[in-house]
Amino acid sequence: ATSEHIGYFADILPTIAQLAGAPFPEKIDGISIAPALLGSVRTGRTQPAHEYLYWEHDGSAMRAVRMGRWKAVRPAADAPVELYNLDADVGEQNNLAAERPDVVSKLEGILSSAHSPAPPQIEPDPPAGAQYQ
Repeated sequence: ATSEHIGYFADILPTIAQLAGAPFPEKIDGISIAPALLGSVRTGRTQPAHEYLYWEHDGSAMRAVRMGRWKAVRPAADAPVELYNLDADVGEQNNLAAERPDVVSKLEGILSSAHSPAPPQIEPDPPAGAQYQ
């Protein structure tokens, strides 16, 4: 069987928890994909969909958002947003940003609102006498 559901790694925890009959936190990004895997009759519920998927690349300002067939990518903090129609261009070769400013505007809003700065990383003091390289 095939599914048109778009999921990602954050869906694994709620999916495994649902299949095991275990509780899972409600305030997480993932959703259970058990209905897509087993069908709504077996799970007793229909498959919910993500409104959008959002990514940030560690160590850089690169961010991306996927909403339906559209994917917007900001490759650097000062770079313009690139826009791709993944239904027609899975390889992301045809940037449609100039042709679809309406979609770019909507996805730029998500790129801004979904971002939250990472908290500073605080390293513990090394134990007395220990040497780190």
